[in-house]
Formats: sequence, structure tokens, C-alpha cells
Amino acid sequence: MSAAFIVAGGQLILFGAVGFNLFALMDCVDGNVARYKKQTGPFGEWADALGGYFASVLVLPSVGIAVGLGMESEVLQRLFIGMGVIAGVLNILSRMIQKKYSEVHPADDSDKATGKRSYIRIIESNMGITGFLMPAVLVGVLTETLLFVLTIFSVYYILGSSLFILSLIYRVEKEKIRLKQ
Repeated sequence: MSAAFIVAGGQLILFGAVGFNLFALMDCVDGNVARYKKQTGPFGEWADALGGYFASVLVLPSVGIAVGLGMESEVLQRLFIGMGVIAGVLNILSRMIQKKYSEVHPADDSDKATGKRSYIRIIESNMGITGFLMPAVLVGVLTETLLFVLTIFSVYYILGSSLFILSLIYRVEKEKIRLKQ
């Protein structure tokens, strides 16, 4: 629904941005409440991940559509819509690849092994759906700088996700070579 409001533009875009921020807030709170009440389980983890996947796929494409539809040039419309869609697809793709990689190769999750978070994980968690993205969309709507927000996050997701996916491919290939020896 928030995506539809953002795409609709006009005054509704603010409702969309607020809706996405409420989702992000609830996404951060629900797991903590479940742990506090000792009501955690695989269904809750699945539902939490599902919500995150939907948000990952919807936020940047809807922002790209909103920005693109505000452009007079058809070329710019396509460019900004494409940026949002590509960033959203790469974001979800990298999340799915990371999930599968962790299932296949759990020993390589150095954050869990050491108890410390790498700088890359800290940046990723803060730039993600429940980090800076949702407030940035709201600020972008309020200050009419949504184009800037789209550009920054699209570049981040396009470059970051591409490099992340390539690094996992490199790790897998390196491991295959090591196992052959």
C-alpha cells in the first residue's frame, strides 16, 4: 500500500513514506517483543524475512517510479524508473544469494564465529531497509529531494550488491579450487 501511495505522488506520497517508516519501525520491534515474551519460532522468522523481502523489492522501485513520473523527458522517466527497479532487484537478489550461501557454507559466517561485526556488515545493516533508507525516503519527500535519495541508494545498491555477489562467487570458486587439491 505504501508503494502505491509513493507511486501516486501528490499528497499521497507522504502517506507512502510514513507507511514505509512505520513498517521499518515494526520490523525492528516485533522480533524484540517476541524474544521478550519467549514466543519466537521459525514461523516468526519466516514472516519477518518475508516482510523484509517485500519491502526490499518495493521501496526503491516505487521511489524510482515516483521520481521518473515527475520528469518531463521520457528518457529521464525510464532512467529513474530503471534505477529504482535495478536497485530493488539487486538488493533482493543479494539477500537471497547471501541466505543460500550461509545455508551451504555456515562456517564462513565470520560475524557469528568471532562475535564481532565487520565494517561491511555494519554499513549494510545501516543502509538497508530498517536503516537509513526509510527515513531518507521520508526526508526526501518532505524536502523534495527524492531524486537525490534515489540516486544515492541506487548507486549504493547497484555497486554494493554487484560487488557482494561477485565476492561470494569468488569465495565459492576459491573453495572449489582448494577442494580439488
